[in-house]
Amino acid sequence: MQYNVKKWGLLPDGTMCHIIQLSYNDISLYVSDYGATFQSMFVTDSSGTQHDIILGYDTPEEYYYDQQNFGGTMGRFANRIAGACITLNSKDWHLPANEGNNTCLLYTSPSPRDGLLSRMPSSA
Repeated sequence: MQYNVKKWGLLPDGTMCHIIQLSYNDISLYVSDYGATFQSMFVTDSSGTQHDIILGYDTPEEYYYDQQNFGGTMGRFANRIAGACITLNSKDWHLPANEGNNTCLLYTSPSPRDGLLSRMPSSA
């Protein structure tokens, strides 16, 4: 597998985002360091034509304002959490409730990207 990291664009606050290309044989996946977001994935069909099979945007700013969560990946938990609270090592951790008194998230916070940038290696 090969990977390549390059500057992709700016968020509205001026933060630089990067796009990481992961390639193996005839498959290339493009992942942003902004929220570990899948931007595109190219696969080759039986006739040799490449197709992008992920519905995504062209710029980080479009993902920043996205309300559909295009390209979103899973967070640290993905399920309904009763009472929007978990206990770890005898400590209660309160989570944002978004389904009555429960937490129902595929991500760790209400916003899937939550402004987080992942640290990535600079090149392969």
